[in-house]
Amino acid sequence: MSVQYTDLCENCRKAESVWKFSKRIFNDCLKRNKIAEAECQTKVLAILYCTIAESYYLKILYTPNSLSESEIQEVKDTTKFHGISKGWEKCLDIALKKCQAAPKGSHIPNVKQTVERLIKAYILDPSLIRNKFAHGQWSNALNSEQTKLNSEVTTKIQKLDVSEIEKCKYALTKLAQIMTDILASPNKAHMRDFWKLICELEEELDKRREWTFVSKKEKLKKIPAPLKLRKR
Repeated sequence: MSVQYTDLCENCRKAESVWKFSKRIFNDCLKRNKIAEAECQTKVLAILYCTIAESYYLKILYTPNSLSESEIQEVKDTTKFHGISKGWEKCLDIALKKCQAAPKGSHIPNVKQTVERLIKAYILDPSLIRNKFAHGQWSNALNSEQTKLNSEVTTKIQKLDVSEIEKCKYALTKLAQIMTDILASPNKAHMRDFWKLICELEEELDKRREWTFVSKKEKLKKIPAPLKLRKR
């Protein structure tokens, strides 16, 4: 049976519903001051984030009337041999060739540079932590040969913050929209909305710059618990 775009859309919707449910569990842990449970749920959300990113990746790859079967296979092969972030980049490279309405000069190079920066920040970097979790390295990450600690990734794991994951999640939705526009409407929606989407992303991330685990905890304390959750 061939891949159906509607099936991939359903996967994305299901992933989003699991994300919302898991966030409610995290918020409840935080409101009840169950810090250890909240930290565990943070790691669950980090894994969920990467699964949502992969759901978006497949949905984008099979955007109707966009990539040919050979182009889709080329992206898949790149992902298989070089990793998920390189697959996103290959998809971007192919899609940008379809932007015939782009003015000659700096538009395509600027778009490529900007989107590749987003891919590194919101696809590559989170996937490194996900991979460590998948190999049982929940607190202390090892190097690829598993002969010594990877101090850089270990520090990132220990500093995981749900507010940062939420920022990544917001950025991921913008990245997915940008990629979809380039594929589905390279000469109209992309040309019209690209820089607007980038500005919206930068403005929102700037507003969230001071959001942290601690600030989220204080904010949740001020929200009354539902009656069924209040202690009798």
